[in-house]
Amino acid sequence: MGSSYAVLPTGEPSPQQKRLLEAARARLAEGETPLADIAAAERLNPEAALDLAHHLEAVGEAVFIGETHLWPTGRYEELRRTAVSMLKEAGSLRVIVYKERAGLSRKTATLLLDHFHERGLTKRESGTHVLDDEDAARPSPLV
Repeated sequence: MGSSYAVLPTGEPSPQQKRLLEAARARLAEGETPLADIAAAERLNPEAALDLAHHLEAVGEAVFIGETHLWPTGRYEELRRTAVSMLKEAGSLRVIVYKERAGLSRKTATLLLDHFHERGLTKRESGTHVLDDEDAARPSPLV
């Protein structure tokens, strides 16, 4: 049975929570991380894994995408800027083009473009993504 403790965004974390946060930070230092991988490695139940993801997002260390993946904040912002730049240049963006330019797998590119759509940065039109609003293209609050 996995751990069920919550990582709280306020107060001093317990020694167990500190260990978990360090393990998650080490994985994030390597890049995008499926939440399920952290949960399995740290023997967390799904609720505790979500608490961890939301905590890391709340303190600005990661962005939680698609309820499945954590992205280091810097890499996320880089990929967001790439999408915005491409959209401004071409007017629309297909997954395959974003995938190639950003160096992502098709699955990951789709996950990110869907996330940008959910956050109001883009909208879908005829199988492509377009900027939803010029205001959305400004630097983002991360979440």
